[in-house]
Amino acid sequence: MLNAGSRGQGLLYLADRLANRLTFVEWDKCLMGPILDKLGVEQGGVLSDRLYKLANNEQLSTAQLSQLGLAMGSICVSSIGQADDTGLVSDCIFKLQHLLQLTEEYCAKYHVELVPEKTKLLCFAPPGLDATTNYWKLVSPVSLGNKKISFSSEAEHVGILRSVHGNLPNIFSRISAHNNALRAVLPAGLARGHRGNPAASLRIEILYGSPKLLSGLASLVLSKAEKDIQHHHYKQSLERLQRLHKATPEPVVCFLGGSLPLTALLEFRQMSLFGMVSRLDSSSILHRHATFTLSNAKPSSRSWFLMIRDISTKYSLPDPLMILSNPPTKSSFKRSSKAKIVDFWESKLRADASHLDSLIFFKPQFYSLSKPHPIWTSAGNNPYEVEKACCQARMLSGRFRTCWLSRHWSGDSTGFCSLPTCRLNPTPGTLTHILSECEDLAPARQRVFSLWAQYLRDKPFLLPIIRKYTTTGDATQYMQFMLDCTVLPDVITLKQQEGRLVYDSLLYLTRTLCFSVDKARNKLLGKWNVKW
Repeated sequence: MLNAGSRGQGLLYLADRLANRLTFVEWDKCLMGPILDKLGVEQGGVLSDRLYKLANNEQLSTAQLSQLGLAMGSICVSSIGQADDTGLVSDCIFKLQHLLQLTEEYCAKYHVELVPEKTKLLCFAPPGLDATTNYWKLVSPVSLGNKKISFSSEAEHVGILRSVHGNLPNIFSRISAHNNALRAVLPAGLARGHRGNPAASLRIEILYGSPKLLSGLASLVLSKAEKDIQHHHYKQSLERLQRLHKATPEPVVCFLGGSLPLTALLEFRQMSLFGMVSRLDSSSILHRHATFTLSNAKPSSRSWFLMIRDISTKYSLPDPLMILSNPPTKSSFKRSSKAKIVDFWESKLRADASHLDSLIFFKPQFYSLSKPHPIWTSAGNNPYEVEKACCQARMLSGRFRTCWLSRHWSGDSTGFCSLPTCRLNPTPGTLTHILSECEDLAPARQRVFSLWAQYLRDKPFLLPIIRKYTTTGDATQYMQFMLDCTVLPDVITLKQQEGRLVYDSLLYLTRTLCFSVDKARNKLLGKWNVKW
């Protein structure tokens, strides 16, 4: 957030909140604490099996040796364990009861008590086998002690909501957690009325929001429709944090925010998870299962490892079998995967933007998905400058509410400028008309140019460029300079010579004109009600 230029009270709020947080532990409805968690422990981390005790080793190994589980190729999986969570797996309800009895013997040996209320029984069946599922429910012998375990529709395992109805319940749970995480930090300046810098808001989103949304999703086999739900939600969140209009094109949202789409973030996590699998010992179950699946499974099979192969093909990464046979180091694999993913999405979003006529002044070939656009970073933490930057960003996005655009939903389908002088001489109310041609807005433009002259007295090195793009009469160059001067070759060259001051100064001047003209237009239309 500091790199984004934020220096306001929001940083103090977050620092105070983090400095005074307390952690409590609840066990058997008894609250204990606070505890000191200076380093923190993440269950299922890369080194958790080496740094922390595996409490259920004997239980897991006994279940595996019983061979009562589910056959997956040449491997039989009877139990799945992560930290202190254990899942028993079988394709036969009676074998599942035997696995539960083995677990009860383990618990009796180590004086551990199983709680029937926390034991969940789920039945996953392919489509068309509903009758078989109903039969298992009728004959189920699964019981814990003297209490029969009834079937459940969903259960949470290591933060993932497993449901017999598919992945949607977990996806909606993640979306809800993401919204709650953002709502908790809104007072730091993220709310629309606070006018905090969107560059800082996007950084907070990366730290507090997206981890909640992506938690546990990398281990799931998701369909395209399920990915699209999350993708659209994340795009909408980025759009709101930048205070852009609804339905702003995705290339604009991502390039202005310097943020990858959610699909890219999710698939990068999935590749990182596969990298962990590839670095396991070749005799481990996961490594063997991955090799078998990638070598023998049909392309139409629903498998996580086949999904990894599709992702590798999509981003021109090495085939997963090659990675399994010769695993790269963690750092090199993550670095190469991220570079390929970023290159793919930059190319895709640039291609998408090239087909939109409304983005005539939006030049994504000059933008990056790794950092926010200078429109945001140049505004700093001044609320007034941030509001002006928001106005300029909406104009650049092609969704600014001009009369020409509003004709699609307003009562006036002509799209002519609604200001008094233009009513006598009907003229299309385009953005170019507003910023450079409309006679009713000429006084506002002249006032801004007078302010420009005062501002440039101690910055003479900017005068040649300003004269070039404001006095030549070329409307296209004028509009490009006003909406985004950072893509002009002369400006880029001058920035390389003089430093960041060039972008900060020129964007300050241009956003002042955009905002002042918009303010004057809204006053004439009777729409302006914001007081500064």
